[in-house]
Amino acid sequence: MLGHDVQFEGVPFFWTYHYGERVDYLGAASSWDEVHIEGDLCAMEFIVFYLERSGENRIVKAVLSCGRETKTALLAEMMRAKLTVDQAVAAIS
Repeated sequence: MLGHDVQFEGVPFFWTYHYGERVDYLGAASSWDEVHIEGDLCAMEFIVFYLERSGENRIVKAVLSCGRETKTALLAEMMRAKLTVDQAVAAIS
């Protein structure tokens, strides 16, 4: 920006409102190997992890959440580094 060649170091994110509910998205996953759901989709209180398998680990590539803004903000910070789903679930539990 303004002539400086600096790479963005944050985690891409956006949020939107649908039918009165806020929905948040973190990361940038154009493909994934697995989806892991924490919470209740019907109650609109959930975090969905989009995962990529890397050897024995399952790495969080993106997050979709509803009704969990504080935990989603924590995940945004944690996703600055490689984050496994086990680490992510432990942090939000």
